[in-house]
This record gives sequence, structure tokens and C-alpha cells, in this order.
Amino acid sequence: MSKQLAIRPYEPEPTAARFHRDNSDVRGVMGPVGTGKTVICCMEAWSRMLEQRVGLDGETRKSRWAFIRNTYPELISTTMKTWQDWIPDEICHINMSAPITGKMDFWLADNTRVVAEVIFIAIDRAEDVRKLKSLELTGAFLNEASELEEQVVEMALQRTGRYPAKIDGGSEWSGVIMDTNPPSDDHWWHERAEIKQPINHSFYRQPPAILPVYVKGKSTPASYVPNEGQNKNIPPAENVKWQDLGYEYWMRQSHGADPEWIKVYLMGEYGSVISGKPVYPEYSDAAHFDKNLIEPYRGLPIIIGWDFGLTPACVFVQVNPKGNVVVIDECVSEDMELRRFVEEVVRPKLQTRYPGIQLYSVGDPAGNQRSQADGITCLNILDECGIPTVTTNTNSPVARRDAVKYYLTRMVEGAPAFAIGPYAPFLRKGFLGGYKFKEVRTGGIAGKKRYHEVPDKNFYSHVSDALQYAMLHIREGLQQARNNHSFIHKTKEISQPDMGAWN
Repeated sequence: MSKQLAIRPYEPEPTAARFHRDNSDVRGVMGPVGTGKTVICCMEAWSRMLEQRVGLDGETRKSRWAFIRNTYPELISTTMKTWQDWIPDEICHINMSAPITGKMDFWLADNTRVVAEVIFIAIDRAEDVRKLKSLELTGAFLNEASELEEQVVEMALQRTGRYPAKIDGGSEWSGVIMDTNPPSDDHWWHERAEIKQPINHSFYRQPPAILPVYVKGKSTPASYVPNEGQNKNIPPAENVKWQDLGYEYWMRQSHGADPEWIKVYLMGEYGSVISGKPVYPEYSDAAHFDKNLIEPYRGLPIIIGWDFGLTPACVFVQVNPKGNVVVIDECVSEDMELRRFVEEVVRPKLQTRYPGIQLYSVGDPAGNQRSQADGITCLNILDECGIPTVTTNTNSPVARRDAVKYYLTRMVEGAPAFAIGPYAPFLRKGFLGGYKFKEVRTGGIAGKKRYHEVPDKNFYSHVSDALQYAMLHIREGLQQARNNHSFIHKTKEISQPDMGAWN
């Protein structure tokens, strides 16, 4: 019997199956604890060894892999242990002398021979990257990649595709695979996966293990329930059948734990950017972010919400036929006067992405205040640029935040009432913790953190405020619609200018 048949039976879950089918040069999988991420990568490396191209001798499949972790204790206790749990010593004997290396040499049922190496490497300092410089590899596995420097990814990729030599068949596939628990959203993983999205890179996210339950009027979850697929927009938790405790494995970890820890390690969400308390803890990236939300609903108006000032920003929002609110786009600036922002950033986007769509524009009541320099208001500028704009009825921070929270905590036909798409990355970062209450450094009870009552003014606050004005306007309109049976008629229509501002 061929030795590969002696390993434990492996049945990939849906995310793992997609991961295995992918041939991208760099692939990553992120998810909650206990969802089998390390197993996925170990079995991916194993299958690639078995599928390696046969050399010119007509029988030998050669490959060499590096398995990399940040420290030797974790390398041995986690990475190596998982590998040995699935690929036993009689198939891959590991020599613990430096460099720690596992070697394989066995025959397959098709009369081909697998000759493979796995080199286990710890890189706990940036300068340790040099350990990779002399290696010639087929592939590399970065275990808990978020604990490694980004340059490890680059160096590992440079060293792959170098083994075996062309005379020995060359590589059937070469590249880097990696796994991680969610890092903060200022981490290189988030930058690559969500912002840069380099060519031939693929990133996969496992579903959350548990879901939050909110009580009306409360911003933090009252409890948690197993993710059994009750939210139709979120697939059920994975790896449940391989946990002795089933869903209880994750539920018991949630008892008494910090909500932010739960969000990262049990729900698989990116953590906060920096210290502070997120303004919207109700936001769940798994539930509310929709990577496929890239096109507007044709035939429905777009509501543009504005925040003015030295860093103007605006968001593009729609209410779909079911009453769900979707954020499809954003425009942000830094140290840019409003007129220039509109002419150079906003109008070109409207012309190219949203021609022929009915528009409504609503902004901060401060937009009616006249400039001390020329007496011109922000509304005057928008009107002159072909974007007539109304203001909300209030500038109350509580009312604005509540308008957003209202939709974050609602469901419509089993799906969240709020969604944000990939064209609003800065607003998404704000939801993930960039838009926050700063911690008060003095006073208060020992061991109990206190926070300012007003969100911190930073890069993410402007686009977040713009959303608040749009959402407040939507809520005001819906409140009026309960009596007037019309939302459209309660907003100021922006007609299509003859000079082609939108088309």
C-alpha cells in the first residue's frame, strides 16, 4: 500500500476546498481559532508534493518546502505538531538537529516516487530573514503569518520556484501559502488582502464561529450564539465536526471574554487599528462587508452624504427595494479645499461611474455657515458645481450615530439591513476601529478604562461623519414616509445638469 494512504482522512470544508483549487502564487486563509487553518495549509503542501511534476527519469516527483513560524517553541508545538498529526513519522521522519528537516521517499500507486523535504524555520527577528536567502524551494508555508514581518513573504516568494531544477521536471506549482488569526487592520496582511490586492494573490476568510446578539439600546452584544447559518449572508461555522465539543468549543471561550477579543478570535474579524473604543462595536465585517457590492442598483437614486471642513469627504449610499442600506462608494481628501475636491475628485467619479443616475445630496448643517473670507457657504459651492444640496435637520452626534446603529443592528429577510462594498475602504477601516473614542488617560477607577464622549477627529472620522449625515437623512425620510407614503418626495431632487456634470 502506498504510504500516502496511511494518513488521516481529510475532508476539506468549503473555504478550504476553494483554497485548494486556487493556483495563485500567494494564498492566505484567515479565520477564528480552532477552524483548522494550519491543517488546511499542511494538507495543501502535502497535496502539492504528491502532484509535483515527474522528472526526466520518468518516475521521481521532487519538491522542497520551508515551514516558517515566528519562534522555535511555537514552530515545534504548533506547526510541526500539526504536520506530524497528519503526516506520521513513518512517512516523513523529522531530524531535530539544525536545520530541523523532515524527509520523505516513497512510491505512489502510479509507480511514481515522491522525494520531498520539509525544512522547519523560526524567524523571530527581522534579521533572521537571511535564513531564507540560501534556500532553493518549491513552496513555503507561513504559519500565523501576521506574527511575521512582511519582508518574510517577499523573501519566501523569491526563494520558491527554484527547486527542482528543470532537468528534474521543474515545479508543477510554486509559491507561498499562509494562515493567520485576524490582525489589526493597520497590519500588512490587511493591506495586501483588502487594499492592494496584488496580482496572483488570493485571500480567503473563514466564517465566524459565533454571532453576536444585541439588545435594543445597547451597543455591546448581550450574548452570543453559534453560527449555524441563521444569517443567510454568512455561511455556517467550519470545522465544527472536528471539535470534540462542537460549537461549545467556541461558546465557552466567549463567556466573560472581552468583546474585542471575541470579535477577533471567535468571529474572525480584523481588530482595532489602534487603542481606543470603536464608535460602532455593532459592526461585523463578516456580516456587513460585501466584496461583490461594486455596482449601484440601476433605477434607484444615490444619496450623497457630505462632511465639510479642511478634509471634506462624501459617501454614496442607496436604499434598495427591500429597504437595505448599501454604501457603494466614497471620496476622501486631505488638506483639500471643497471646490477643488468636488472638481478634481467627486465630479470625475460621478461622470465615469454613475452617469444617468438620479442623485440626492445632503450634508452637515454647518454647510450653511458663511466663510469669513468671502461669505460663501459650502452649500453655495456645491450648488455652483452642479450639486444642489440640503442639510440634515440636526447635527446632534447622538442622533447621527444612532441613525447608523439602527441599520447595523437590523435584519431584513434574514440579511443585515446595512452593507458596505469594496469601493469604500476608508469608511470600512473606520468601522473596524479607526473611527473611535480615545481613552482618557487620567482619573477613573483603577483598572477600568474611560473614554472621551466625542469620537476622535482623525482621517477616518470625516468619511464616517459623511455617512452619518446620509443615514440621518434616510431615517428622517423613512420616518416621514410612514405618514406620507413617499421617501423620494421628502428629499430634494438633483436634476441632471445640461452641461453634462454627470454624464
